[in-house]
Amino acid sequence: MNLNERAVTTTQAVLDALQATPEGEQAKTVTHIIHDALVQAVLETHGQCADVAMNCASADQDIAHKIAKEIRQAQDVLVANLSSLR
Repeated sequence: MNLNERAVTTTQAVLDALQATPEGEQAKTVTHIIHDALVQAVLETHGQCADVAMNCASADQDIAHKIAKEIRQAQDVLVANLSSLR
């Protein structure tokens, strides 16, 4: 399940819990807010993983830099893919 699908599923769960039935644009707005929060959480987590890789592998900085670079590249691809879903 991708982040967009998770946002839609989460929106529906929240609306069900609130017993709310918003009109079309309101539901889309809620979905976008949840989607943006998920994207931000993923980006922050990726950044934290890169930082941890740098700190944990201090004995071998070359490997740490390579891991951090790969994480950041994956993050860039993720952002590009998520942006194309909008």
